Amino acid sequence: AFGDGKLLAVGGYAGEDAEGCDIGLKSGEYLDLKDLSAGWKELPDMRFERYNFGVAFGDGKLLAVGGYAGEDAEGCDIGLKSGEYLDLKDLSAGWKELPDMRFERYNFGVAFGDGKL
Repeated sequence: AFGDGKLLAVGGYAGEDAEGCDIGLKSGEYLDLKDLSAGWKELPDMRFERYNFGVAFGDGKLLAVGGYAGEDAEGCDIGLKSGEYLDLKDLSAGWKELPDMRFERYNFGVAFGDGKL
């Protein structure tokens, strides 16, 4: 995602563990495009591991919704209907919970506009 002059990267797919189960990431980082020499800087971890999720930026907040959280003991994907946001003006507050969507969603697009996700 892009916002406030920063390129933001959060979550993602990290491969498989020793048992062959998918591993999601909850870490994040950003690159200030006005100061490339500073390199990538760490963001607070999201509340949940997520990959194939929707991400958007609006009103100074980075929003992450849905996606996969990995696999359960039977090897089935764990879909998410949860969401969370990070206020880039208060990183120390960490990620905050959004209301759940009605359904689990993954591999979908989201957009932010007119104060709505």
